[in-house]
Amino acid sequence: MRILEVRSAYVKTDFEWDNVKKLSFKMVDEANTKLMRDYVLEVSHIEDENYKK
Repeated sequence: MRILEVRSAYVKTDFEWDNVKKLSFKMVDEANTKLMRDYVLEVSHIEDENYKK
């Protein structure tokens, strides 16, 4: 029972939700950029020597 209480208190007070949110947004932005880049390269048939898959 004590473990559950500690976990609950940790999530409510100490867990770094703001950092998780920032990291999530960063990861989504990076993934979207990669998807858009891959799509443009695929449909335009342009070789981008600076970009490696």
